[in-house]
Amino acid sequence: MIVLDASVVIAYTKPGDAHYEASRAVFRGHSGLLVIHETTAAECLTLPARFGRALTAFHHLTGVVAEGDLGVRVLSNLGTPTAPWPVQVAQARADTGLKLPDAVVLATALAIDGKVATFDARLAEVARERGVLYSEA
Repeated sequence: MIVLDASVVIAYTKPGDAHYEASRAVFRGHSGLLVIHETTAAECLTLPARFGRALTAFHHLTGVVAEGDLGVRVLSNLGTPTAPWPVQVAQARADTGLKLPDAVVLATALAIDGKVATFDARLAEVARERGVLYSEA
């Protein structure tokens, strides 16, 4: 599974973004399931929410019906009884010094044995060190 960072999703929605073509390659070239943690999805929906379009953008992100829908699966609460989700995210942040949104992406990848797709240099570095960086991003 490929765990999407907000940087990939946001770049995909902005043709003028420096990472636009690379983000399109992630969506077109993946061979696995694309997933995003609900916290990361909320980060991606902030701009559409300013214009009253968050729900439409959410359906576009997660849908598979209309042309252009991305079909991303949204994940939540990946905790276990011995490793509650807040503990996993806090540990990822404490171990790496990542900002909280990036720690959520990393913890998600680690919890589901996925690969991180990101354009954030620091998150990519940490994901590479842990062997969970998606090589196309």
